[in-house]
Amino acid sequence: MLESLARRAGYRFVLRSISHPRLVSLGKTLPISMNWENVGVGRLLRHFDLQIRLQDPEGKIILTRTASDARKWLPGPMPISSTLNVPEHLNPGVFTLTVALVDANHSRGPLHLAIDVPSNAGWYTVSKISIQRLAHGQQALTEDTMAPSQRPETSSFG
Repeated sequence: MLESLARRAGYRFVLRSISHPRLVSLGKTLPISMNWENVGVGRLLRHFDLQIRLQDPEGKIILTRTASDARKWLPGPMPISSTLNVPEHLNPGVFTLTVALVDANHSRGPLHLAIDVPSNAGWYTVSKISIQRLAHGQQALTEDTMAPSQRPETSSFG
């Protein structure tokens, strides 16, 4: 009982799901929708930002985007939408999306999140995405022209 109470005290952030296209073209925008929940009873008082990273197949960080100020996350569900502008100069391949709640003042490491996925220094691997190069004159795939394996990726957690 005390353990359950301790888990609910303060804030406790859980990523419930993430959704995005499985495939995006170089130079295009990648839309990302996430459903977070603060399952605690309090809110975060220090300034931590939800950040999303795109990493290449070798793990090199391609870009990082701030998606939300977590001080605004009151107890309960919190839908977050963001976009990543995929650079044109990348080599096509399968890239990794990672998330973290990062101290905006850089005086502390990322917050521990209540999700059971691999993490590295507070950055949690939440999804993969294929990035393609379009041939000259080739149209980008849309929901209507995608094979089922290329349709939006949705991952659920906890």
